[in-house]
Amino acid sequence: MPDPQAHVFEGHHRLMAAQGDKRAPDKGEPGKSAPDKGEPGKRAPDIATLEKAAPGKCAPNKRAVGKIGEDAAAKHMESMGYSVLRRNYRLGRIGEVDIVAQLGSTICFVEVKSRSSDRFGAPAEAVNWEKRQTIQAIAGYYLATRRDPRAHARFDVIEVYLAYGEDGEPTVRSVNHIENAFQA
Repeated sequence: MPDPQAHVFEGHHRLMAAQGDKRAPDKGEPGKSAPDKGEPGKRAPDIATLEKAAPGKCAPNKRAVGKIGEDAAAKHMESMGYSVLRRNYRLGRIGEVDIVAQLGSTICFVEVKSRSSDRFGAPAEAVNWEKRQTIQAIAGYYLATRRDPRAHARFDVIEVYLAYGEDGEPTVRSVNHIENAFQA
């Protein structure tokens, strides 16, 4: 079965080569940099030019994919009766929590992970010890500033699975909400 993201990586490598990035893979000898195919004095084409030449073949950036996943996760939580209190809640240089939501007296601190497959593991597996520590620190600060003695924290992970259409644009395939994904 062909890799559904092959066209995305192909477009990315074509973009890298067009912008003169010597790390772009070529079909030449291993260890050799990609040959410069541009004419002297000419600028490499930008994304818009490549998009005209090969529509839908350029990969959407990580931030755009992350926003699609976070939007889907927030909609999912609202459909389940949660109130989304904050999105991308940042605590200085400590870090950020993707979604802060409330259901009753429970404040949920949610990390959203978007993927197109489990090829490199489940999305929730990417929430490592360091990220969990960051989320817990932010949650502690958030709860301390709210001064609501009834509120208690819960740490969730929402996995958003994406599919890429023929136009190369990601669409939401499914959402998996893991409540109590980790403990403080």
